[in-house]
Amino acid sequence: MIITSFRADGFRNLKNINISLHPRLNILCGKNAQGKTNILEAVWLCSGEKSFRGAREKELCGVDRDMYSIGLDFKDRRRGQSIEISSSGGEIKNRRVSLNGVTLKNPAALFGELQCVVFTPEDLGLSKGPPDNRRRFADLSISQLKGSYRAVTEKYRRLNEQRSFQLKAAALGKSDPALLDVWDIQLSQMGAYITMLRYNYCKKLSYVSSFLYREISGGAEELTIKYDSTVFESLEGRNDYKGDLAAEYLE
Repeated sequence: MIITSFRADGFRNLKNINISLHPRLNILCGKNAQGKTNILEAVWLCSGEKSFRGAREKELCGVDRDMYSIGLDFKDRRRGQSIEISSSGGEIKNRRVSLNGVTLKNPAALFGELQCVVFTPEDLGLSKGPPDNRRRFADLSISQLKGSYRAVTEKYRRLNEQRSFQLKAAALGKSDPALLDVWDIQLSQMGAYITMLRYNYCKKLSYVSSFLYREISGGAEELTIKYDSTVFESLEGRNDYKGDLAAEYLE
C-alpha cells in the first residue's frame, strides 16, 4: 500500500498543504511545532480511526478556523483510491467522509481501506502497561484486517452497559433478574467471537514477530506472544463461536 499524495487545509496548523510522496520512503524534517506530527495524525484519520493523540474534534481545527479538510490518494494491490475528509463547527457529527467520490455514513466505513501503523512513545505501554492496552491494540489491528469487527466490539460494549444497568435495576427491585438471560446470551455469542478472533490474530502476530525478533537479536533471543483467555482453557482449532464456544462462555 502506497500513499501517492496528501493534502490538508485548516487541520491544526496545516494550511494549503499539497504533497506528492515517494513510493518507497518519505522523511518529514522540520523544527518543533511546524506540523510534522499533524501530517501523520491527518493520514491516520484517513484510516477511519480516531486521533492517536486522543484529540477531540474541535481540537483538530486550526486557530481562527471553523473547518478543515484533509485528503490523500493511495494505491493498494488492486487499484488507486482517494479519501476526502472535511469537518466544520468542531463537531464529529459534521464530519464528512468520501471514498473514491462516494459519500460514506461515517469514518468507520473506511476501516480496512487505508491500512496504517503508527508507533508513538505511548505505545511502550503495550508491554509495560495494563492488559487493557493490549486488548485495544489487538482490536485495532483486527479491525484493519476485518472491517466488520469494529461494529461487533462496539455492540458488545453497548450490550455490556445495558446489562450493567439491568443488574443495578434488579438489585434495587426495579427489574426482573430473569431479564438478564437476554443480555447474557447475546454477550456470550459476541464474547466468544471476539475471543476467537483475538486468539487467531495473536497467533499470527507471534509467528511474524518471532521471525523479525530473531533477525534483530541475531538469533540470541526468542520472542513469543500468547493469548491467555480467562474463559477458555484452549482455543486451538476451535471456531464454533455460535455453538460450543458461546455455550462455554455463557457458563
